[in-house]
This record gives sequence, structure tokens and C-alpha cells, in this order.
Amino acid sequence: MHVQAVPQTRSSYAPFVADRRTKWEEDNASPLNPWAIFATAVLFLFLAGLAVLFALT
Repeated sequence: MHVQAVPQTRSSYAPFVADRRTKWEEDNASPLNPWAIFATAVLFLFLAGLAVLFALT
């Protein structure tokens, strides 16, 4: 049988674990990609343009 952790122990231990970052996370931080935002905006404008085009025809 698996013994459940005591909630008081788990809650007092969690802040120490939450602040730790592994070497992998430090080396591979995912920056905000401006090209992905640009591509999403272009796709949205294209779909909006198609919607307007079909609405007017």
C-alpha cells in the first residue's frame, strides 16, 4: 500500500522544491518567439479576409 503524505509536510516542503530549477531548464529556457506571433497574426488576418470576402460575395 502507498502511504499518503501528510498535508502539512507536503505544503511546507513544496516552496523549496518549486524554486529549484534543473540544469536542463536553465539551458533550454523557451523565449517568446516573435516569428510565431507574426505568423499567427498573418494567419488570423488571412482568415478574417476570407470571411469578409465570402460575406460580400
